Amino acid sequence: MMPAKGFRTVLLMAFAGAIAALLASFGIGDTALAESDDAGGETVVIELRIWQHVEDAEDVWLSARPRGGRWDTLGTIPFRLVNHGWPTGVRQFHRFADLAIAGAELRVWQRYIAPELIYVRACASTCPSHEWPPGALDREIPEATETSRWTPLGMVPVPLDDGLSSGGTYRYGNVVVAVPAGNPGLLSDREYLLALRDALSGKVSLNWSAGTPTAAWERVEVDGAPPRVTRLRLQNRGLTGEIWGWLGDLTELTELRLDGNQLSGAIPSKLSTLTKLTELHLAGNQLQGCIPPPLRRVENHDIALLSLPDCGPPAWLTSERDAYQLGYLPDRRIGEGTYRWFGIQQIGAGDIQWYSIVFDIAPGLKVDVFPVSTDPGHDEDYCAPCHYSYLDRPASGFFLAPASNSEPQWPPDVWFLLYFRTGEVLGRSHHMEEDPLNASFVEQIAASVWATIPGVDSEWTWR
Repeated sequence: MMPAKGFRTVLLMAFAGAIAALLASFGIGDTALAESDDAGGETVVIELRIWQHVEDAEDVWLSARPRGGRWDTLGTIPFRLVNHGWPTGVRQFHRFADLAIAGAELRVWQRYIAPELIYVRACASTCPSHEWPPGALDREIPEATETSRWTPLGMVPVPLDDGLSSGGTYRYGNVVVAVPAGNPGLLSDREYLLALRDALSGKVSLNWSAGTPTAAWERVEVDGAPPRVTRLRLQNRGLTGEIWGWLGDLTELTELRLDGNQLSGAIPSKLSTLTKLTELHLAGNQLQGCIPPPLRRVENHDIALLSLPDCGPPAWLTSERDAYQLGYLPDRRIGEGTYRWFGIQQIGAGDIQWYSIVFDIAPGLKVDVFPVSTDPGHDEDYCAPCHYSYLDRPASGFFLAPASNSEPQWPPDVWFLLYFRTGEVLGRSHHMEEDPLNASFVEQIAASVWATIPGVDSEWTWR
């Protein structure tokens, strides 16, 4: 039964303690909600129903239950999504609120400019703060800043089209989320694999779902303590997509088998960072480009069967002088290949750390590169799109945008901003549900980005 509309302004956060007590009163604790995965970890499976008033998108209510339980276990409670002080009216901005349940947390997001769009993202324990730590952008970009640079990675959409309340006042949508509670590494692995799923599978499908434990996913093996994804055995599966760089973020991967499919595109340079690989099989596909040389050091591999040359060093986009004077770097247009952005950080009197951000441009793409800075010492006109990402601390980086047939245009219509010290995506122009083609351009390059270790400067021996 839908609650009275008069309570719509009550915040869920005020009910956090009451939720836990109510669950306990029904005998619903971690055990009732938890599902053991094959590697001995615990995965909390939560079913949500999100309600939204058909005439007031900010009037949001939420029901939650253990999988297969009753909706009246928790009841339907007001769940107002809050601005948290961020600027409004821009593509990046989202309201959100957190739900703590059964040892895990979920963050529910709502797009500000399209409030009918609701998403859920799992947190392994406590969701990160929405505050900018003092001086954060002077050092690094921590996960805590994700609220200002929302990206689709890990976001589960909740289409509000599953039904209406009895009076037709509210519409609702259902979603199931499996959370590896207390295991941020496995949660990260899940998010990367879900982001990779459709690009990799192409015209076939993989049963990887946000609502099922990772160990239940097809040809994904989870092992270790704490459990992590260690093996992907997707050989002879009929895959027709491309290998995106998210694979290089599965840091505990020991075996990768993609042989015997019809995969196309290039091999991401980020795979060279998988130092724990002992098995690598890629033959029998339609791959092109070159082989990142570190892959030849994998103990058991078949990459000689690909008949591809070794990749040369990534091409520099900047020089030492440009790193000190970023504003003087000219606009550049680049095509297929692997590129390296040189950056520095002053960490003391005369002490400098050296960084390299590496990324790939896929075959057939051309990209315009725009260096930017939010440092007050630079001309405001030089960093027009920085306004859209609402960076409130000095930072430097670069925008990548798809090249047109004409000269580079500033500001570009499609772009994303990479922070030059870490490769973090600080802002982006498009999301998948509104523009799949341009969002795919953004995500494929963003997936390929990786950072070198400060102070290490040898070409293909960064890891």
